[in-house]
Amino acid sequence: MDIENTQTVEIKSDEQLASERNLDLSIDDKADINASAENANTETPLIDAQTALKDVLTIVPIGLTLAGLKNAAAAWHDDALSAISSAMLPVLQKYAFGQKMIAYLQAGGGVAEGVLIMALYPVAAATYAGYLVDKELIEKEVNDAADGASNDAGN
Repeated sequence: MDIENTQTVEIKSDEQLASERNLDLSIDDKADINASAENANTETPLIDAQTALKDVLTIVPIGLTLAGLKNAAAAWHDDALSAISSAMLPVLQKYAFGQKMIAYLQAGGGVAEGVLIMALYPVAAATYAGYLVDKELIEKEVNDAADGASNDAGN
C-alpha cells in the first residue's frame, strides 16, 4: 500500500463550517477597514516636522505680546523659532513620546487647537486679573458709600 497516494477525507460539521464562514467574513471586514485606513492616511498630507514644531512655538511670542511683554516677545523672532525647532527635532526623535508628538503634529492633529488654547490663556489670565481689580474697586465704592451714609446718619 502506497502511503503517499492515500487521501484523507475530512468531514466538517455544520458548526465548523459556520465558524470558518464567520472567520472569513471577519477577515474580509478587517481588510476593508485597513484599506479604508490606508486611503485616509494617504489623503492626509504630512506637515514637515520642523515646520510643525515651529508653528507650535509661534505661540510663545504671541502669548508674551498679549501679556504685555513686547520686549521679551521680540527675542522669539522668526530666525530664533527656526533655530529652536531645528535643534528640538533631533531631541524629540530620540524618545518615544517625542516621536509620537512629532507624528501627531505632522498629521496636523491638534496644532490649531493647541495654538488656540495657548493664545487664549494669557487673555483669560488677564481677564481674571482685571476682574479681581474691578471687584476690589466696586467693593471699595460700596464700602465708601456705606461709610458716607453712616456718617450722614450720625450727624
